[in-house]
Amino acid sequence: VPGLADASSVAYALDLGGMFLMQGALAYLVVREEKTSTHGQPPLHPAVVARFRNVMKVDLLIGLVFAVSALPVFWVDTPVGFLRFYLWGAPFFIASVGFRRRRHPGQQG
Repeated sequence: VPGLADASSVAYALDLGGMFLMQGALAYLVVREEKTSTHGQPPLHPAVVARFRNVMKVDLLIGLVFAVSALPVFWVDTPVGFLRFYLWGAPFFIASVGFRRRRHPGQQG
């Protein structure tokens, strides 16, 4: 049932891509709200805002990778498997590199 497998993997890619894009959009709203800071509440700590900004960038990038993997050009079968499956593994690398870049307490710069 290759047709069903293709349709379900496209739905999977679009679903996961959409969820990561929504998470990135929600993190963007937190960062934007903190910039305007007209809500009358105490401001967030700069480290928290920086973390949200980092999460926003990583989530948007991962969402784009999953959304792009739904394109038919990535449905090709290579000698070691489907190309889109390799794209689905890329977010693990993106997330580990993206979250490793955050500053640790006491680090300057």
